[in-house]
Amino acid sequence: MYAYPEEYWNGWLREDIELVERTLNAIAYDGRPAWRFSAPWVKGGCPLITVDAELGLVAHAAAENGTTVFSWSDLRLEPGLTDAFFEPGPDTLPRGSWPPPVRR
Repeated sequence: MYAYPEEYWNGWLREDIELVERTLNAIAYDGRPAWRFSAPWVKGGCPLITVDAELGLVAHAAAENGTTVFSWSDLRLEPGLTDAFFEPGPDTLPRGSWPPPVRR
């Protein structure tokens, strides 16, 4: 996952903002407020994406035919979770293979 998912999705969705706006619907997903829309063309189709409204994380993605590509449930923001959670530790990646984290 991304430390700042909105940066990734905002950039990706700008490819065809009219498609996203035309198909955007407020829904509930896993008991939480969410947004569902058709995403720009990728790998042979326009996937149907569901984003958790509070967290900005993709909770569900489906192919145009409705087949689930991936799905996350029980989404929540853990108390005390800091940016350090998203930074790799010495045991997670080879030294020098990860770009420095972006600070806000």
